[in-house]
Amino acid sequence: FAAAGPPHTFAERAADVRRRWRESGRRGEPRVVAQAYYALGPDADAAVREHLGDYYSFAGRLAEMMIKGAPTGPARLRDTARAFAEAGCDELVLVPCASGPEQLDLLAEALGEAA
Repeated sequence: FAAAGPPHTFAERAADVRRRWRESGRRGEPRVVAQAYYALGPDADAAVREHLGDYYSFAGRLAEMMIKGAPTGPARLRDTARAFAEAGCDELVLVPCASGPEQLDLLAEALGEAA
């Protein structure tokens, strides 16, 4: 499981996990899972800034990187999901930064059949 971060970082970590998996003589392939934050709707940018800014407040520049990396629109969310899939992600856990249940409806609408 890769904690939140960009798809290219996930790809590097997943490649390392797969290499170590093979080197240890394990059969098959490891299941690799990633996490991505998101928010959708009219207050998405503010929700991301508030949630991630608070959660990562101890982390200095990392907090701003996490905020900038979180998709806040349907097209960017689709691009993010696609990038993780192309990086070999078996499962992407999308974590909403806004607490309203409408986030699930907006997520399903944004991802369509891919959800």
